[in-house]
Amino acid sequence: MRLRGRISPRFLLFRLLWGLPVLFAVVTVSFFVMRFTPGGPFDREKPLPPAVEANLRQKYRLDRPLLPVYVEAAPGDDARRRELEGFEAQHGVASLGGARVVVSPGGIAQTQYIAYLLQLMQGDFGASMKFTQVSVNDILWRTFPASATLGGLAFVLSLALGVGLGVLAAARRGTWVDRAAMIVATLGFSVPNFVLGVSLILVFSLVLKLFPPALWEGPGYVVLPALTLALGPAAYIARLTRSGMLEVLDHDFIRTARSKGLGERVVLLKHGLSNAAGPLITVSGPLLAMLVTGSFIVEHIFAIPGMGRYFITAVIDRDYPLVMGVTVVYAVLVVLANIAVDIAYAIADPRVRLDGEP
Repeated sequence: MRLRGRISPRFLLFRLLWGLPVLFAVVTVSFFVMRFTPGGPFDREKPLPPAVEANLRQKYRLDRPLLPVYVEAAPGDDARRRELEGFEAQHGVASLGGARVVVSPGGIAQTQYIAYLLQLMQGDFGASMKFTQVSVNDILWRTFPASATLGGLAFVLSLALGVGLGVLAAARRGTWVDRAAMIVATLGFSVPNFVLGVSLILVFSLVLKLFPPALWEGPGYVVLPALTLALGPAAYIARLTRSGMLEVLDHDFIRTARSKGLGERVVLLKHGLSNAAGPLITVSGPLLAMLVTGSFIVEHIFAIPGMGRYFITAVIDRDYPLVMGVTVVYAVLVVLANIAVDIAYAIADPRVRLDGEP
């Protein structure tokens, strides 16, 4: 049956709709975690003048209540009390015990959380608190190509290395090749990215002088960061491939294929790997999303102008809009990657039909 007949638009629509609650949950949790984390975006070693800080809080809507239902300012927090009193003077607010309830629709829309959701629905991530000359949308638009290129290359490299090492280990089960492959995989999975990246720079840039140590100015600059980012996932894929291959190679159809005189390469790749690819397909979608948006440390080490480099700065400086923007992009990629996994299952196995509700 043709692929188009096995994947219905109705199924894809349902999967996209199911992704909306996931995105809503990610946005909500991230929003309140950022707001309740100790420290603020305007905390400095040398405090800002009160008037300047008040203007900044007003600019970024931090002077409003978080939700339409809120409590009074803590005793002694005169600045916050004045902010809430200013909000209550402009919008309809009712008292409910020790809490306040915003009753006017305009006031509800002006609270921090609701205002951010309404802004997000328009595709606007807001203005950065750190990089004041550009919006978060501009930062993401400018930095996403570098992160996507690095993550995509690392994804291809991790699949090639991991699958190759896993198949080799399964084909030479119990031999020194198998043990050596698993030792290499364990090392690749255990060594942190920052240690691996610095080691590769030391060997291949400073000693052998084969590749540049940092920046993002041509094909040669991609090799070391892509390798650094790929080795950890490649080790995981190698172990996953080996376990799947060992299970499949004990089946009767493998013995039948060998008894028919098929070459070992055909048996391993066509009959073995194709039937052991299920777990690989399952992890490949989230892995791609993670590599595209999760290369924060690697981008920082190699001075790559991607989202990760800005994300680290945003977390340190409590740049709420930029942290939220990167988080939402990551969540969208994960949702789309999981849909791509379902499609990949249908491509790999003609028996799979995606024609109903998920």
